[in-house]
Amino acid sequence: IVAFYVLHYPVIATIDYLLFGYLDLSLNPLVGWLLVLVTMTVHTLAASELVVRPSAPRRFLFGVSRHRLPRPATPVATESMPAK
Repeated sequence: IVAFYVLHYPVIATIDYLLFGYLDLSLNPLVGWLLVLVTMTVHTLAASELVVRPSAPRRFLFGVSRHRLPRPATPVATESMPAK
């Protein structure tokens, strides 16, 4: 969550500048908002996956866990499987 929170603002600012400042698109405000929202979400998730996740120091700085799913529970000892 922290990685998404930190990365989303620069992405929004860049997309907003490119769409409405540089390209000077005159869109309906709702369409513009949806366009920025969808584009921001895709680019922020891509940045999180491609920039933050592959590197252990960056994962630590952004508070991202290495595991995506909870770790499986340890097997319970049964009669057919001796306890350690």
